[in-house]
Amino acid sequence: MLGVCRTKVYHLIQRGELETVKIDGSTLITTRSLEAFVDRHARIRGQ
Repeated sequence: MLGVCRTKVYHLIQRGELETVKIDGSTLITTRSLEAFVDRHARIRGQ
């Protein structure tokens, strides 16, 4: 969906750019965090 590999997603999580929650052993990225990430990068490319 984002067009980035799994390793890049892990790096974004480690850097605090994506917020996660753990549910039943699964790590999930919050919708709010993902939307904010996309908005930040859409503005940068749109400049």
